[in-house]
Amino acid sequence: MRITVADVLRRPESPLAVLVEGAPGALDAPVLWVLSSDLSDPTPFLGRGHLLLTTGGQFGPGAASPANLDAYVERLQRAGVPAVGFGVRVVHPQVPAALVEACRRHGLPLFQVPYQVPFIAVIRHAAELIDAAGHRRGSWALAAARAVSLAALRPEPLEAVLGELYRRLERAVVLLDARGRTVVSRGVVPAEVAQVARTEAAAILARGRRSSATVTVRRPAPEPSTLLTMQTVGRDGELRGVLVLGGDHGLDAADQTVVTTAVALAGLAMEHGREAQRLRGWLRTAAWRALAAGDIAMVRRAARAAGVRLPAEPVRVVVWLGEEGADDLITALENACDDGAAVVFAKSAPGEVVACAGAERCLPLVRSQATKLGAGVSEPVGFASLTAGTERARRMARRAAPGGVVVLDELGAEGGLATLLSGPDAGDIARANLRALTDHDAAHSTALLAAVAYWLAVNGNAEAAARRAGLHRHTLRDRIVRAGVVLGRDLDDPDVRADLWLSLRTARLVPAGAV
Repeated sequence: MRITVADVLRRPESPLAVLVEGAPGALDAPVLWVLSSDLSDPTPFLGRGHLLLTTGGQFGPGAASPANLDAYVERLQRAGVPAVGFGVRVVHPQVPAALVEACRRHGLPLFQVPYQVPFIAVIRHAAELIDAAGHRRGSWALAAARAVSLAALRPEPLEAVLGELYRRLERAVVLLDARGRTVVSRGVVPAEVAQVARTEAAAILARGRRSSATVTVRRPAPEPSTLLTMQTVGRDGELRGVLVLGGDHGLDAADQTVVTTAVALAGLAMEHGREAQRLRGWLRTAAWRALAAGDIAMVRRAARAAGVRLPAEPVRVVVWLGEEGADDLITALENACDDGAAVVFAKSAPGEVVACAGAERCLPLVRSQATKLGAGVSEPVGFASLTAGTERARRMARRAAPGGVVVLDELGAEGGLATLLSGPDAGDIARANLRALTDHDAAHSTALLAAVAYWLAVNGNAEAAARRAGLHRHTLRDRIVRAGVVLGRDLDDPDVRADLWLSLRTARLVPAGAV
């Protein structure tokens, strides 16, 4: 609906003669206004889309050289002037040949304005065309905005609104959410253009304020460049995403009217979607509490209607402990559910978040959550054992460092019950259990502690222990007997042996050659 160079040339009274058609398609370039100037460099007063009329008064003797005219035309083209009209028989009897050649060389359209056609007539004709086009664009904008608004009443309002925007603007439309994910996409968007859009959208969203941006994406020849027009969706401090429009030119006022309507409606739709997400979060919390209370049948019946994906048994229970980052963790779990993960979770108490997920998918999910909270994970359990699994996961969480994950069955596989003996208290108890032997060895220069360690390491096999310790078997047996006396304990008692062995392991007093 914009007027073009060709429209200006088609005057009903007398069409203007084209001397140079310019580059292919140049006569279809849009014209925003028509001005006249005889300045040698009028570009400071011109903008892109301003058609120029001149009588050539600036091309006097000595100024009409081919070099000067070539530089003149180059400046006009660089400024975005779509065409030049030359009025003859005012200063020059005809259009200078050097100007014709310069326009042909630079691909800039050139037309002749006869003496009997005043410049004001050309300008008035262009103004009438621009005014009529403006009325048509205004009517188009009203109709398009109405169609976009009515689309918001359809069952899927967000997709309907942006689909209508795509049809009306006839350019690619992409909506990215606050995480940079594509929510709606209409039209073809090359991969390299989509990557630039995501990068620019992230930068806009990071500022947290409503804003817009225009980015030119230059692509390898012969592909044309793409102009991206980007507009945030949502309020300051609560941005929901970025609307991206692709095309080969910018938006005019009519386009922007329709886009503004679409952005407002998209913001409302995304806000309603956010409220729905909060409701789903509340339902997931209710589902967790019902599961923990043992009402498994009710949760199975209600899960689909509530929009909760119930994981298949067996599940692992996860407990995160800590205040800092708990809200971010809840958001991350909500996003994981939106991405298709079957997770039931809740903020069960201040500083505690609990969740359960399928046993096979649980650990990758937990380890993918970048959080400052320590996490404990239970062994696989059925829903009927959810409460007990939660308590075991909670104990594992107490052992986890900030940002770490402790898995019950992995912990056991690494060292059995001995892995539970850690920390300064356990070491103090272990050394106290062995103090009678260590004091005796220090006072009498004996090696009873080492003999006991070698002996326990091979389950009380004296011959095997003697070989490892480099002793005669009778010597080793004598030391074991003396150790029992010093300790005042029966070393044939399996509980005593287990206690001594765990004490040796915890106090790190097992000789390297014993195991």
